[in-house]
Amino acid sequence: MWNLSLLIQKHLLQIVESKHGALDGLRRRLHEGETQLLSPIIDTIDRHYDDAVKKIGKLPESLLKAVYQPEFRLRTIQTVIEAANSEPLSPPLAIIPRRDDAPPIPPFPVFAILVEQLPHALNEVYPLMVDSYVYDLETQGARRRNVVCSHISWLGGDFRLWRGMIWLEDRDNPIEMEFDPPLAMEGALFLCMTPETHKDYSARCKDMGIAQINAYEEVEKADDKYACYRAWNSAGVPTPEAALVSRGGDGKDLPSKLKSAFYELFPQEKDERIVLIMQPNRGTEGRGVRAFEGPPDWEGLLALHADLLDHARTIAKVDDIIIRRGVGNVFYRQENGEDAYFDLRMNVVEGKSESGFLMAARPPSFISSPGQGGRIIEWKRREVFPLIAEGRSHPLTMGSDEWKMIEAVAEEALSALPRCKIAGIDLRLEWRNEKPEWKPWVLDINPRPAGLAHSRFTDTGEPGVTRRLWNRLIVERDKG
Repeated sequence: MWNLSLLIQKHLLQIVESKHGALDGLRRRLHEGETQLLSPIIDTIDRHYDDAVKKIGKLPESLLKAVYQPEFRLRTIQTVIEAANSEPLSPPLAIIPRRDDAPPIPPFPVFAILVEQLPHALNEVYPLMVDSYVYDLETQGARRRNVVCSHISWLGGDFRLWRGMIWLEDRDNPIEMEFDPPLAMEGALFLCMTPETHKDYSARCKDMGIAQINAYEEVEKADDKYACYRAWNSAGVPTPEAALVSRGGDGKDLPSKLKSAFYELFPQEKDERIVLIMQPNRGTEGRGVRAFEGPPDWEGLLALHADLLDHARTIAKVDDIIIRRGVGNVFYRQENGEDAYFDLRMNVVEGKSESGFLMAARPPSFISSPGQGGRIIEWKRREVFPLIAEGRSHPLTMGSDEWKMIEAVAEEALSALPRCKIAGIDLRLEWRNEKPEWKPWVLDINPRPAGLAHSRFTDTGEPGVTRRLWNRLIVERDKG
C-alpha cells in the first residue's frame, strides 16, 4: 500500500483538530508566533499514532510490521507535524513502507538535491522536480533525468543515495522510498542547509567527482554579507550603505565600535529619522535581523532602543555584525488596508531573472522575512500589485519597462558573483517623486534559495522556478 502513510496522516490530522482546534487556525497562530502550541500538537501526534493505524482497519502482518519500523513511523509523524504547522505547498508525500512496494525508478541519470533540514524540504524541491520534467518534455520529448531529494543522513559512505524523495509522472504524489541498489548521482544542488554543512558536503562531492551547481568554494562570498556589499558597491549595483563591526576582542569596546560604524553610515544626516538594520554578517533566512528606527544620532537612538546593545552583543557571540542603512519607501497595501514594507525575491539562474515572489512584513515591522513573521505573496500579474509610496495618496503602477529594469538590477547583483549559478536576490523599492522614477535596492543574495514553492515565472506568471538550470547540469557534468 503505497498510500499507507497518507491514510495515517489523514487520521492523525483529524485527531489533532479534535483536540487542538481547526488546522487553519492553528497554522495562523503558529505563524504569528504562538510557538508554544507546537509542543502539545507534537505530543498528540506521537501518542495517537497507534490510534491512527487502527482506524485504517485490519492490515496484513507484514504491513503492520512495516508501519512500526522506526524510519517509517518517524517520517510519517514528521510529515503530519509539517501539515499541522503550515499549509502544504506540494502534493502530500507518500512514504513507501516496504521495499517490495517501491515502484521501479526510471533508468536515467540522477540529479540530487541534498538537504540538511527535512521539515518543509519537499516544498522547495517539488517545484524543481516538475520544472526538470517539463524541461525534458519540451527539449527531449520525454523524461531524461531523475531529480531526487535526499537528506544528508541518507547518503552511504560511497555517496550513493539509499533513500530519497522522487516524483514519478505516473503518480499524483511524490514518494519517499529506499533505493535498492542505492543510486549514484551525477550532479548535486544544496538547499535547506547551513553554510557550514554546505561547505562540508560540497567538498565531499568534489572528492567523489560529482558535478555541482553552486559548489561552496564558488559561492562562499554569497554567505558573507559585507563581502557582497563591497562587490556590489565596486560594480555599481545599487545597494544600501553598510559597515562591518568585528566581534574580535573582549567585547568591552563593542559600543564604541558600533558608534563609529553608525557615523560611517550617517555622518551628516539631514533626515529627522533613520532606520538602522543590524544583523549577523553570515546570517540566513532573516535570523537575527532587527530594524531600529529613530533620530540620526547614536545617543538618541540608544535612548529610544534600550535593547540595541543587547542585540548587538547576542550577535557578537557567534558572528561579526553588519549594520546597514534602511531603505525603501514603497509599501504593499494589504486587503485590510494596512500598508506593509515588502521585498521582492528574484530567482536568478544563469544570469537571468527567471522567477520570484513578494515578501510582505507584518505591520509595522520593517523586516519582511517569513522567518520574522512576514508572509509570501505570489504573483500572476505583477503589474496589478497594490503599491503605495510614502507620502503619496495615489497608488503606483509598474509596467513591463519598470519590471525589466528591476530584473536587470537583480541580474547585475548575481553577475558580481559570477560563479554563483542560481540564487535568490532580495530587493526593496524606492519611489523618487521629484523625477519621478523607481529605484530598486539590492539587499541580499542566497545561494540556497528558499520559498521556491511560491515562485512564479517572470514572463508568464505560471508556477515554476527555472527552465535554465537543467542545461547547466549537463555542462557541469561534462566539465567533470
